[in-house]
Amino acid sequence: MPPQLPQQVREELASRPYRMHHYLWHQARNMWLRYDAEAQQALRNLGWEPPRPAQDSAGRAILNNHSYGFH
Repeated sequence: MPPQLPQQVREELASRPYRMHHYLWHQARNMWLRYDAEAQQALRNLGWEPPRPAQDSAGRAILNNHSYGFH
């Protein structure tokens, strides 16, 4: 049996605030390329911008790998 995370960590990961934060983070990241410039700037003003998208060898965003919600 693999080692388990400490109880305090498991409780934090299972908490509603943490799960909501995690959901919203992924939602914003997944939809980033669909947001207009105003929405993107609003998130930047809050101090957040997603990591760069997955890119192919030519530097184009890969939009069909299910990491950006284009499925």
